[in-house]
Amino acid sequence: MSESNQQLEALARRLDQQRRLDKRLRLLDALAGTGSLTAAASLLGISYKTAWNHLRELHNACGEQLVETSTGGVGGGFSHLTERGEMLRRLLRLQRQHSRQQLAEKVPALRFSARNQLAARICALNSDDVIARIDLAVAGIVLRSHITRSSIDRLGLTVGAGVYAIIKASTLDLAPAGSQPSNTEVNVIPARILRCDSSAHGREIELALNDKTSLTAARRFMPAEEDWLYTGAQVQVLIHPEEIMLATTA
Repeated sequence: MSESNQQLEALARRLDQQRRLDKRLRLLDALAGTGSLTAAASLLGISYKTAWNHLRELHNACGEQLVETSTGGVGGGFSHLTERGEMLRRLLRLQRQHSRQQLAEKVPALRFSARNQLAARICALNSDDVIARIDLAVAGIVLRSHITRSSIDRLGLTVGAGVYAIIKASTLDLAPAGSQPSNTEVNVIPARILRCDSSAHGREIELALNDKTSLTAARRFMPAEEDWLYTGAQVQVLIHPEEIMLATTA
């Protein structure tokens, strides 16, 4: 593993220990999604100065440029994560997942609060990089999961082994059928909405991936989504590989 990657991993662990990981991850997610630090700050309900200070803190901690910004032009300025910024974002997700797994292992009888717990089988495993990539077969669907390399040994994962894929409802994203996500590594699964309960507080959506598998998604209520989020609609489920936590039986 390169020294640069080790530094990013150490930063992810330190932010987790300091209980600042979630806030920094939400900032990077918002920045990646909006392409603007101003818009990201507004989305998170914080000031631009606070968002900038958090970003500068990350820059200083890892000693690398995480965001590139262009100014001017007809459309105004634009900010996007650099390759290292995207790597840090993925490592922050993995560190959060790692902490959840450790908590579950300390309490054998612990039940996960995550709504989606899918029985799966490992069909491919690659641990040659800083992030281990695992392909999971789930009722005829293949999902890609990213975990820390140390988790492979700790959980005793091998090709052919059975595991549970655990996905929090709030981490699922949805998109209209036929749309193309900008992130090529995200899992994209066609689905049909079985139930869509909406209120001013949010939406709870039950999705059928096929005759054997369903997922539950929880998301904010956005009136603009009314024309494609409704019972019976065909949609796409988007799942970041880092948001799929793996668990094994004792």
